[in-house]
Amino acid sequence: MKMILPGILLVLSCLIPITGGTDDVTQQWYYTQMSQNVVPPYKEAYTTLQQKVLNPLLTNVNTTNDTAVSQLVSSLTCSIQNLDDQLTTAVNESQKLRIQIDQNVVEAVAAVSAKMSPKEQQITAKQGEIHTKTTEIQGVQNQLTTAEQGLRDKQQGLADAENALRIAQEKVEEAKKCITGRRKKRWLGSIWNPIRDTITKPIQEILRPVQD
Repeated sequence: MKMILPGILLVLSCLIPITGGTDDVTQQWYYTQMSQNVVPPYKEAYTTLQQKVLNPLLTNVNTTNDTAVSQLVSSLTCSIQNLDDQLTTAVNESQKLRIQIDQNVVEAVAAVSAKMSPKEQQITAKQGEIHTKTTEIQGVQNQLTTAEQGLRDKQQGLADAENALRIAQEKVEEAKKCITGRRKKRWLGSIWNPIRDTITKPIQEILRPVQD
């Protein structure tokens, strides 16, 4: 029973009448399709499940005779196959009905569109264009926000690098006061090379994308 009810509920959800469509798309049409094509295989499946599967199982639940058990298994195998076939038929008919409903909806919408005045059609088209443009603008705004965040990150990196350079320059100036001659020149060279590699070059890398 639990296997069948969801399928029946799914099909019953298709019974919502469509207003404003063609004349043959009516509630009576749905009931006719259901009663002729969908409900019968579901009823057969329910009968098979109840009378050919569940009842024999309950009746012979305590059977220990090998012959009786063998006959029960054979009967159940056949009944379950029939049950599967009936459920498959019911599902297929449900799908066919759903496809027909979708087609009826398309035809109903087309009929409504055909009755629209040229002015109404123009308004509908413009609304579609506005929606498209709005989506495009939102995309550009998102890109702009990302670019602005990237620029702020680079500016912060530049400020950090400039601060590090200033501190290094102060240390160099202090060293100049204490060192003279060739020793001074060699010492300044040993100071400048790391500064150039770790500070000056990164600043240039940061400035290049910002300037572009």
